[in-house]
Amino acid sequence: MNKRSFFIVGMLLLVALACSLPAGVISAPTVAPAEPVVEPAATQQPVTQLPAPVATETTVPPTVEPTSSIGPLFTFSWLRINIPAVVASGGLSDVIPGVSNGADVSPWEIAPLHEKIPLTGYALSNTFHEPQFYIYPVQDFIALDPAFADRVAALQTILAQRPADPPSVPSLPPWNAGRIFHALPAYVEFKNGAGIRFIAQYGQSFMPVNNHELFYMFQGLTADGKYWVAAVLPIQHPSLQSGPDPFPDDFDAFAANYEAYSQTIRTGLESQPLDSFTPSIQLVDAMLSSMLVGPTGP
Repeated sequence: MNKRSFFIVGMLLLVALACSLPAGVISAPTVAPAEPVVEPAATQQPVTQLPAPVATETTVPPTVEPTSSIGPLFTFSWLRINIPAVVASGGLSDVIPGVSNGADVSPWEIAPLHEKIPLTGYALSNTFHEPQFYIYPVQDFIALDPAFADRVAALQTILAQRPADPPSVPSLPPWNAGRIFHALPAYVEFKNGAGIRFIAQYGQSFMPVNNHELFYMFQGLTADGKYWVAAVLPIQHPSLQSGPDPFPDDFDAFAANYEAYSQTIRTGLESQPLDSFTPSIQLVDAMLSSMLVGPTGP
């Protein structure tokens, strides 16, 4: 099989796999902070609170403690956050209407009314992903898609047990691709909850790890279980190639050895200082640790 045929078959298989998965229900100013646009649902059903962290025998990644002294405070509809000027200059609140299940609705489109916050003046431009935060009301999501309760429980378990490197993490917003690379997992405590972060690359086929597609991912829950907060923030490191090209000449060999290749990249990145990334992972961690998630209405 030549390189082009292998690549096409690989993409078709991965797309089929992505579409068969349940919805990933998986990312402030030179402009003024957004005023609250829509109040969250007035009635919330009781949800299970996050259990306390449980000690494990494995080495646990570092935990970033809450902070509030790293930059100006910005207030959105469901998020307060301090944003360092070298990471971004601000953000915009975009309240997204809910989408219910229906004959013409794809599973990954189902979501309740939620807030998306694109960052403005971000440290990187012309990247594959846009720098954004997402806030979802958990019970409203479960009302639309009862299976979403399993994803909430899975994330709660990860945040309670804190495994050093969970093989998968439930994520929002949904992804029409699979995770092909990740590194640097760590847990971040924010003011009223906790989450896990790592750097990642997603794709529909095996691809070189590169600065155009790499991003910092965060998935977390408030301690009362009412809100899911996610962040997708492009990130780069000088040791990586700028984009997917140059693509390997021998794709068959590249795909066959991808696990070893990605582990080599991961080992190299995890040996680097957090401040050697752009933006600094240390600063991004601090920014997320400053979050207060929930209604901020007048």
